[in-house]
Order: sequence, then structure tokens, then C-alpha cells
Amino acid sequence: INGGGGMRIFTIAPRICYKIENGKITKPINVSVITGDVIDSMNKIDAISKDFEIVTSLSALCGKPDQFGLRVGLGGPYIRIKGLKIN
Repeated sequence: INGGGGMRIFTIAPRICYKIENGKITKPINVSVITGDVIDSMNKIDAISKDFEIVTSLSALCGKPDQFGLRVGLGGPYIRIKGLKIN
């Protein structure tokens, strides 16, 4: 992920995305921003990978005004969510 943010509505700027056709990953596609409602999107998760990775850093801090200074990490399993707004 190149960046992102949000509270109830999130935005993510992914480094790479793949098109899924007939249940198979086919090719990389250009996506500048993915947006969605956190709760709605969690209810639309229809696949979760067995692969899992967490990356943390002592220097990575949350930039939200009410959470500024909290340490953050990145990662988790790959997930598939149906119905996200992709730009």
C-alpha cells in the first residue's frame, strides 16, 4: 500500500492490484484509489488467504488527529471484497 486513511470511510492507494476472472487471478491492473465504508466492506469479504504477514516499524505513526502518535503496522492476509469503488 502506498498510503491510505479514513475512519468510517477509507481510502487506499495500492501499489498493485490484480483482476480476478472466473475465480482466478489473471493480470495486474492499474488502480489509483480504492474507497469504501469500513463496516459495509467487512461484510462483503468473500475470500481470505492462508498467507499472513505483519510489518511493523518503530517510526511508523498514525496521522489521524485523534490518534496521532500511535504506532501502526501493515499487513494481514490477502482478502477479496466484492463491490468496492475503484478509481
